[in-house]
Amino acid sequence: MFPKYVNFTADSLPVAKAEELADGASSDLDIISSVYNYIITHFTYDYSKASSVTSGYLPDTDEVFTAEKGICFDYAAVMAFLMIAVILVLMQKSYLFFPKFMPNSEAS
Repeated sequence: MFPKYVNFTADSLPVAKAEELADGASSDLDIISSVYNYIITHFTYDYSKASSVTSGYLPDTDEVFTAEKGICFDYAAVMAFLMIAVILVLMQKSYLFFPKFMPNSEAS
């Protein structure tokens, strides 16, 4: 997702959760499963918002994350943000799951 659709920063609430969800994972699939399971067990669909949302609506990831409810666009925004944050956290820490991005890597 491009920032013009969803605004978030390193200080956004889901960043710490992304790091927590990636901690201890042994594969990319473990991370994806962890993020997916977190979303489906902690968030509920907001039928009220769905019936009143207007054209041009943009998700606020901090608001959605705090409320733990939202519409499809909110779910997608939080999921995308968590995955982006996980990737960035892992790349900064060790390149564990993304060796092709490591400088001078044979996988590059």
